[in-house]
Amino acid sequence: MNDTFSRLFSLWCLPYEYLNFPEHLENNPIKAYGEYAFEEGIKFAFELMAPLLTKDDFNPYRD
Repeated sequence: MNDTFSRLFSLWCLPYEYLNFPEHLENNPIKAYGEYAFEEGIKFAFELMAPLLTKDDFNPYRD
């Protein structure tokens, strides 16, 4: 399973040297890249979830 996550990470996330981070994170590369990877993961999760949600999902009176 770790190999799968490693491959997905390397395909989805850019290498550290190509990214521009905010000034407050320039001295902390581990946190900067961690926040970047977390943000990419959240965006990807929302992209996968959004088509599954419809108006009917929130209708309490449906059968």
